[in-house]
Amino acid sequence: MSNDEFSHDIALLKTKKTIKFDGFVEPIQLAYTPIVKNKVATIAGFGYSEKMDFRPREGKVRLYYCGVRSGVLCSNGPVRSAKGDSGGPLIIDGQLSGVISTSCLNEYKTNNCRTVYVNILENYLWINITISEK
Repeated sequence: MSNDEFSHDIALLKTKKTIKFDGFVEPIQLAYTPIVKNKVATIAGFGYSEKMDFRPREGKVRLYYCGVRSGVLCSNGPVRSAKGDSGGPLIIDGQLSGVISTSCLNEYKTNNCRTVYVNILENYLWINITISEK
């Protein structure tokens, strides 16, 4: 398997019903500008916590270009995504800048563990073409 095989680890869902937006469910703008190295972003998810329970949480991460594969960003440190967070948002300045792809699992005590995010900008054209198709 090549490093580029999962570079675009992203999916779009088409719903049969219209989504009702309220105080808990809101749309988010897709990022359309490049992400600056060392930018701080917010991640969110419902994956396992250190106590191994599913609960919603969010945290701040610092991003860098990791070279794992094209079209992705990474973060490492004490805040990271957990098992079950894949597909969750990476938010910068109120825009969806990335999607959680993968991270090391069950390694909560080490700062060596990196989380990999799909860069929305690298997929911006594909997303817009796909959602405009009927």
